[in-house]
Amino acid sequence: EIVTHENSSLYEDFFQKSKYENLFQSSRWGELKAKSGWVPFRYLLRESNYGPIVASVLLLKKKVPFFNLSILYAPRGPLLDFGNDKLCLAVFDSLKEIAKDHRAILLKLNPNVPLSYHGVGQMLKRLAGGITKNPSMHSITLRLGLSHSDEELQGLFDTRARTALRKSIKEGIQIEEVTDLKGLEIFFEILAATSQRKEFYVPSLSLIQQVHEVFVKEGFGKIFLARHEDDYLAGACFLRTAGECRYMWGGSVPKKRNLNPNHLIQWNAMKWARDHGCMAYDFQGVDRSKDDPKSTNGSYFFKSSFGGEEVKFVGEYDLVIRPMLYLLFLLLE
Repeated sequence: EIVTHENSSLYEDFFQKSKYENLFQSSRWGELKAKSGWVPFRYLLRESNYGPIVASVLLLKKKVPFFNLSILYAPRGPLLDFGNDKLCLAVFDSLKEIAKDHRAILLKLNPNVPLSYHGVGQMLKRLAGGITKNPSMHSITLRLGLSHSDEELQGLFDTRARTALRKSIKEGIQIEEVTDLKGLEIFFEILAATSQRKEFYVPSLSLIQQVHEVFVKEGFGKIFLARHEDDYLAGACFLRTAGECRYMWGGSVPKKRNLNPNHLIQWNAMKWARDHGCMAYDFQGVDRSKDDPKSTNGSYFFKSSFGGEEVKFVGEYDLVIRPMLYLLFLLLE
């Protein structure tokens, strides 16, 4: 028997101890998403009323307009031992009951589990009932271990990254932490300028302010700007939990690009994360197909130069609660 406990104060304790712990299942991520219309719910699952906690999940709920129905989403969740088939079956049965209580059409989930974890993908297909047609998260990322000294960490970088980092320091690039609205506006302008050149997603200034409020002010995030003389050349945002740090958004302007400001920002972020106990640094998604194979300026080329390990996830699945309405949802999606 699995017993669920909603919004338990024990959630963070279990979350931080789980080997699947990640930013998107944190209470702070739920707090951030609540500012954009999602309603967060935290659940702990026990074997019995007084038994050990065996799983947790942060669920985000959004109501379906004009109907007393909802969509549930467990970003990079749930957190449990995916090697225990019996436990997985019991937890998924509990998730179905939770979803029914919320009058959900479906529960989207994309666990923080590598594809290499034997059998999990097939099990998820069997238990969930549907593979998400339009995944909301990347399927491949690069992760770098941080349990190293400065010298050892730089030793993991390839030659081009080490050379670029040394040049940025030699040329006098200064790294500043954003602490006020002016800095946030500068960061947003850099992202917007980068987007015009490379056509990628840019968070709104309002979202950046919310991230600053929920994460940065509480010590769980940093927004760095790279400046040379009077010119702001690059900026990036990083968010962390107790165990990992994620590179969320970043960009740069064409001016003085040869000074490699992005490399120095990444280096400062890695040291900040490591000094706060993070064991892993996640580059938050890569897609080498979007890079020009003849170019050395692509996102994959840049991220891979720091020596991280490529990780493929098991994918995103739909736990179908109301099959007929789910088919309609797929048609409208």
